[in-house]
Amino acid sequence: MTIQLTFDSFDDYYAGIRKLADSMMQEPAAETEFVPEPEKPIVITEEPAEKALEAVQEPEKAEQKEPKAEPAVTEDFRVEVRRILSRINKTTGTKLASKLIKEVTGKERLTEVALEDLPALMEKAKEVLDAQ
Repeated sequence: MTIQLTFDSFDDYYAGIRKLADSMMQEPAAETEFVPEPEKPIVITEEPAEKALEAVQEPEKAEQKEPKAEPAVTEDFRVEVRRILSRINKTTGTKLASKLIKEVTGKERLTEVALEDLPALMEKAKEVLDAQ
């Protein structure tokens, strides 16, 4: 942090320094006393406890109420698949990735693979990578 002061004359400078020194020499003003806010009473209702109890007793129904939405497959997912396939090629030293693409999707190149087929390819690629 930089503070720059500009004075018109030496007398202004001296008066400013003198004023600053005088203010530092004065005793500090009495500090104000901290007064905490009054606490608000906590109200506990039975509803959340009942809902939690139902969720524990019937987890299957809770899962049915909240179906997991499948994430939409985008081009970003294709990049992730490409990274996994690249790691497979580097670890094996062969072009196993192109063989996997052809085996799973029937396409020659990853760019030709439809977005809907990418999850299956990713699953197979992870299996191959974990096996090594």
